[in-house]
Amino acid sequence: MIERIRTLQWSADQAIAARSRPMSRTALRVLLTLTVVASSFALVADPAVACSCIEPEANSLLANSEAAFIGTYLEMAGDISGDSDGSGGNNVGYTFEVERWLAGPFTSPEIVIASPEDGSSCGFEIQPGGYVAVFLYGTEDGVPNSGLCNHIDGDLAKQTLQPMAVDPDAGPAQFLVASPGGPAALLLVDKTGRTAGFSEGMGGTATLNAVSPCAGGELAVESWIGEESAIVVRDLATLEALSTEPIDGQPWESVSCLSADGTDIRGTYRLGEDVVVTGIPADDPLTLPRLFGVTIDTTSRRAFGFGENGVISVDLDSGEVAGLFQNNANPNSEFRSSVEGVSVSPDGSAIAFAIVEFGRAEEGPTATLYVVDIETGATVERTFEMEGSAPVWLSDSELMLNGYSAVAASSVLLDRSLETIGEGPAEAAAWFSPVAEGEIVHFFEGSELIAANVATGATEALAILPISQFGSTLYRLGEPVTVTATLPVAGGELQELGTLPVAADADADADKREESERQETDDSETAAPQEALSSGGGTWSWLLPTLAGVALVGAIAWFIANRRRIGA
Repeated sequence: MIERIRTLQWSADQAIAARSRPMSRTALRVLLTLTVVASSFALVADPAVACSCIEPEANSLLANSEAAFIGTYLEMAGDISGDSDGSGGNNVGYTFEVERWLAGPFTSPEIVIASPEDGSSCGFEIQPGGYVAVFLYGTEDGVPNSGLCNHIDGDLAKQTLQPMAVDPDAGPAQFLVASPGGPAALLLVDKTGRTAGFSEGMGGTATLNAVSPCAGGELAVESWIGEESAIVVRDLATLEALSTEPIDGQPWESVSCLSADGTDIRGTYRLGEDVVVTGIPADDPLTLPRLFGVTIDTTSRRAFGFGENGVISVDLDSGEVAGLFQNNANPNSEFRSSVEGVSVSPDGSAIAFAIVEFGRAEEGPTATLYVVDIETGATVERTFEMEGSAPVWLSDSELMLNGYSAVAASSVLLDRSLETIGEGPAEAAAWFSPVAEGEIVHFFEGSELIAANVATGATEALAILPISQFGSTLYRLGEPVTVTATLPVAGGELQELGTLPVAADADADADKREESERQETDDSETAAPQEALSSGGGTWSWLLPTLAGVALVGAIAWFIANRRRIGA
């Protein structure tokens, strides 16, 4: 049974209530308008005044950099005039010893990088001796630029930038990883995290949107979107596409394989505010009005979703729609709520979900966990003082709820009647894409695959996988799969990435830089806009964000002062 857990948020129309007192649509529209106007200043301004970074990812950084290397930070090299990063101040030089160039025109064993002096201005935060991969962009008086958001740990880069290859020691695959944007769209790994197989899928401009392993683990069904959207059935042993069905209309947002041979396929797509459940062939699509968070369970052959009046179940064979949970909350309540995930038990007999409510308890948010029997509708519920996430079924009779209380993260282990049977590790609240088999849960932390025993709290880091850190999803296969496809085998060293080795003669860099600069000036119309992006913001780099902050604070203050009059 493949259990995919999703976090689902109701839209404003489905929200059980609004925070504090009810807010009129006019008041809400005014506040949103003011906020958007203020934010637009920040969007057009250079963002480096107060620096924050999404966790950098090696593959995307390399694809968007002008040069890159792995090496060791030595020391600060002094001031470098100018404001190429838009921080409103001068840059300083950082000296690195280069171990290996990954891309770009440089070959020298040592290089000076221009960057602000501290992390608050997007400068490096590296201690001398730090081993890092640095990705370069633009130049400052001939000195390349980089900074806080453009470097990662060197060992992590070595592992994630390896050309795709299988581990010669890998056993049968027990997990499938869907990684849109990664070096390979599909990755098969064994129980220890070793790569047993991989596939780029359709390739080209198509993007992997959803995956569903079929029962037995031998096949998987994929939904691809792009200029040529399609549903693909793939043999996981050979990694060959057995069939490709073009989708002429709306691309599928989800896909589910309901048979071991891949002939019974269902999926969903959104049509306005409605959800359409369809299949291949699309004989009789079922339109479900104003339904959100739809998930299809392959064991019970049902679809579940959240409507305006609660949770509904749809029999995929008969099309019968049944209400499983009635939402009796007052929509005019002063409390605001959201639904966190629908999770189906491995045997397909029950669903679990949590309704998180903000504003009722002085200590913080509360999460009411519900377990609903699919056949009888019998419901058990229990409220916890935490902001809960989607519940995770550990078995047919046990589940785990993770979340954050007012003071700390927490995790509780429960039986099907929602009686406490133990405490899980507090870190479970931050687990991404967890899949469980009994007490053992596998999950991602960035691009690292980790196994945890929820009963003891023990964790084991298995492997850093060559996947996209954002949007990758982990699936457990029904049965282990022995990959027979002929694929490159890893050699253990960082292989060539179309890059240059480190040269002993630093003069080679000067020649390459001069040639690069000549090529840039040959096309001034193209170079000028690029130079404006990469080499300065002057006064506007600090003035526009400052104005944005003042405007935003003023908008909020005005709204608070006039809230009652607007909401009337």
